[in-house]
Amino acid sequence: MKKFKKIQKAEFGKIVEIHRYQEALLEVRERRFEKIQKKCEQFGHCLVLSINIPGANKRSALGKRIYFEAVRILRSKIGIKIILQEEFEHFDGNFCFFTFHLYRESLTRIKKLCIQIEENHFLGRFFDLDYYMVDEFEKTRSISRGNMNRELRKCYICSKMAKVCVKEKNHTEIELYEAMTKRVNQFKKWVNLWR
Repeated sequence: MKKFKKIQKAEFGKIVEIHRYQEALLEVRERRFEKIQKKCEQFGHCLVLSINIPGANKRSALGKRIYFEAVRILRSKIGIKIILQEEFEHFDGNFCFFTFHLYRESLTRIKKLCIQIEENHFLGRFFDLDYYMVDEFEKTRSISRGNMNRELRKCYICSKMAKVCVKEKNHTEIELYEAMTKRVNQFKKWVNLWR
């Protein structure tokens, strides 16, 4: 009976720990969205760059490598004057806010470019480029792939939609992290060939 109580207590401790993590994650995301809203109020838009990393450890060396490559490629491809580039590091990973010198008709051009980078760069499946703008009702909203008549993102292990795999838990964190590591290592070898 004592052994059973110890197991229950250990499992309860894990549940409490997960609950605290989820609460902290929600709080950080709420604060981040408040910053996005302020940028949108000030500039009319905001691009948020982050990385899709499985598991709770979002600040790994692997994640940082992917993040710095995402920043580098975005800066090189954007073709529009960057007004602001603001970087943050939280327990849920690295983030970068960008605002640009834009005309209203250029707003969707940014999202199209983001989708091209996510779909065509060798590490693009791990990039998360979210674009926000102020709509006609002066509300901050994101421009999604659906708004651009594009498919939802696919899982980087199988060909199902990523959201489906997350919901159904089709892959373990280890499988996802191993797939990510393998792809990053392939990219590093490829880059080193050209140096």
